[in-house]
Amino acid sequence: MNHLPVWAQIALLILLLLCSAFFSISETAMMAQNRSRLKFNAKQGSGSAKLTQRLLERVDRLLSTILIGNNLLNTAITTLVTAVAINSFGNDDKVLTIATLLVGTLIIVFAEILPKVVGASYADRIARIVAYPLAGFQILLAPLVFFVNGFVNRILSVLGIQTISDDTQRLTPQELRQVVLESQNYIPAKPRTILLNLLNLEDLRVDEVMTPRSHMEVLDLLRGD
Repeated sequence: MNHLPVWAQIALLILLLLCSAFFSISETAMMAQNRSRLKFNAKQGSGSAKLTQRLLERVDRLLSTILIGNNLLNTAITTLVTAVAINSFGNDDKVLTIATLLVGTLIIVFAEILPKVVGASYADRIARIVAYPLAGFQILLAPLVFFVNGFVNRILSVLGIQTISDDTQRLTPQELRQVVLESQNYIPAKPRTILLNLLNLEDLRVDEVMTPRSHMEVLDLLRGD
């Protein structure tokens, strides 16, 4: 690295941090987005929504791609900062300690916390944008992802752990009722009440919906008077 000018080293460090931040923001946005809205937009013909949905069909492959890319970049950042520190100030324990603290701070703030907060705040919008480059990275890192996933699946198999597919993660009636209760900002009061009544049908007893005979008013049509 000593043959590169200082501005080039700084530019390379910034580029690596931005790339690492991309994978961090992608991970949070893809996992935090609204799946119901995603399915709706995909059915409406949105190309980015369809691609995002296709990526999420194999969450293991998607996460492996993101984590491999992120860790490779973070390793490159650590190596770059350490090499620059040693070339500039010498191979000293204090230099290495300061370089470690510096690179840790840079990665935690600019490549982890900041992008993940942004990704969680604008998950739906960001997920549609990052889906296209993520699809490209999946192809680029496919051999490495295949090897890592195979190794991980072997470990899970030995431990007797089964992965849960997306189809088994459906909302229970209680969870669906909670979703309706928390949707006051999106669903008007009357439709929300109707939905809640529908969800409560299975809990109703017959005597709760019947009118007592003593409260009924009837007309005898057989009597002439």
